[in-house]
Amino acid sequence: MSDVVFERVSCQYVGAPRPAISGFDLTVADGELLVLCGATESGKSTVLRMLAGLVPPTDGRILVNGVDIAVG
Repeated sequence: MSDVVFERVSCQYVGAPRPAISGFDLTVADGELLVLCGATESGKSTVLRMLAGLVPPTDGRILVNGVDIAVG
């Protein structure tokens, strides 16, 4: 397992009028379980896509065990 940390992460898709995610902070410690809930179009899938490396954040850092995985 690993620690996962989102630090002030933002994501704005090209052509979108506003960011899908703005200033998102989250820390999930090693061994913790997390349920990500929210309304439609609140950014849940975008957060998971950024964690998977499918969508790059436009700002902020995503750390897994202290290593920035969002470095492109």
